Amino acid sequence: MRIGLFEGPGAGGGIRPGVVTGDGIVDVSAATARLVAHSPQHLMAQIIDNFEDLRPAFERLAAHAARITRVWGRSRTARWWNWKSRKSARCDST
Repeated sequence: MRIGLFEGPGAGGGIRPGVVTGDGIVDVSAATARLVAHSPQHLMAQIIDNFEDLRPAFERLAAHAARITRVWGRSRTARWWNWKSRKSARCDST
């Protein structure tokens, strides 16, 4: 599972966490609403620290929620966190 931050569509979309899929990114901000973060980087650190608790909600959202394509969502990170390998992986920045 790859997670990252993206800038969502619409007014006030803001920077939100998402699960990266083959055809876009799925907004998982509803699953992270209880986390208190002072910056996008702090939010990512909290997601990684609490990943085992968040994973079921992320998987559920990734399976059923609408995907946001690159046309609407803009990547805010050059790297995605690959939980399975526990390594940061470079993604293309296009």
